[in-house]
Amino acid sequence: MNRLSVIITTHNRPFFLKRAINSVLSQTIPPYEIIIVDDNSDIKINIDEFKNNKGIIISYIYNKEKKGSNYSRNLGAEKSTGNILMFLDDDDFWLENKIKVQLELLKKGYDFVYSGKNFVSSTNLKKTIRKSKESHKINNIWHGNYLGTTSSIAIKKHIFIKAGKFDELLESLQDYDLWIRVLKITPAIWDGKHNINYTIHRSKKKQISTDSNKHLNSIKRIQKKYLYDINQLDKKTYNVFYSRMNHVIARSYRRNKDLRFFKYWMISLKYKINIRTISLLFIA
Repeated sequence: MNRLSVIITTHNRPFFLKRAINSVLSQTIPPYEIIIVDDNSDIKINIDEFKNNKGIIISYIYNKEKKGSNYSRNLGAEKSTGNILMFLDDDDFWLENKIKVQLELLKKGYDFVYSGKNFVSSTNLKKTIRKSKESHKINNIWHGNYLGTTSSIAIKKHIFIKAGKFDELLESLQDYDLWIRVLKITPAIWDGKHNINYTIHRSKKKQISTDSNKHLNSIKRIQKKYLYDINQLDKKTYNVFYSRMNHVIARSYRRNKDLRFFKYWMISLKYKINIRTISLLFIA
């Protein structure tokens, strides 16, 4: 019998955390348990306010010192009792059928399922800015993270462990890094839906993806970890991969109005000329 554990990681975002927890409690099919891993927030939450009549077990783990989101996710997985894992970042939100749709596919024998994203702004959480485009014709992880964020997926626990869990030395792109390893073990399937509301924060301090140095260091680590795999790629995929990685760095520097943007912008275009990278030049 399948047993689902939902792991929510949080740090100093009580408003968003409550919203995330309630989105799990509102699912048409409830999980067996919710494990909240608090990465040393200034104020602990009171889980008693989330009592429910669905029999969901809610556990709260508080890190005595800040360990990072990867450590927290791994800790939650380690403490979980389910054979299926779903992760939810505190600032993301699930639509009510997220669990139902993905469990149906897992019951059919799939090990790894993902959902599309609705992008919403932190200043207007009810309005969808755009939806993610699911690239089924080019479902190649070396072309980019087509699977999306950690909040999007459902995975069998034994696959998660076999893949090596989250890399606790990575400060960004931790989802992409894990997906590379998982896809060496089992394929991924799209659930055909967009059941995740992914929050874009207008304040740079709120979103790790704006930290250029963390992006740069993480990409260097990923390139080093998978150097053998990268060197086995055909020339087209190889160029797409390096163009995409340098695009990510350039975009981060561009958002921070850092002149190093031009260096990585040119490197990205050297590997592959594409409209997405060219357009960075005109983004304010």
